[in-house]
Amino acid sequence: MRTTLYTITEDQRLLNAMLEENGGELTPEIEEAMQITEDNFIAKAEAYGATISEYDAQADACDAEIKRLQAYKKTCQNVSRRMKESLTMAMQEFHTDKVTAGTFRFSFRKSTAVVIDNEDMIPEEYFKTERTLQKKALLDALKAGDIIVGAKLETRQSLQMR
Repeated sequence: MRTTLYTITEDQRLLNAMLEENGGELTPEIEEAMQITEDNFIAKAEAYGATISEYDAQADACDAEIKRLQAYKKTCQNVSRRMKESLTMAMQEFHTDKVTAGTFRFSFRKSTAVVIDNEDMIPEEYFKTERTLQKKALLDALKAGDIIVGAKLETRQSLQMR
């Protein structure tokens, strides 16, 4: 018989209702059913723990692989940039704006870029201001008893697994 956490929880809910209907009197049948339900729950919790551990390990492995790939991406970008710089210097040395080499064509394109000489002298209208919520400061103020419209403290339960 396969039992899910949902059915185990539902069984416990029904047993609690039966216990309440009996005026709190624990009959041997209810006690035995509660023990079986508790044993099923503990077995299911152990299976959940093993699965949670496996997925946590997979997530950690993904994080490590992401870091490895990000480092590799940076290396690839740096190699590409250095090669482009070398090719640019060589084309300038040969006084040419275009090169056809096999299936590749290289040429220069004009572009415009903004160069900042002194940021302090630039008018404020050219700056972007970002609004960032300071949750730690809000938490401290609310814990201190301050009333802040639009925010409140909420007590939560966080499942811990060891």
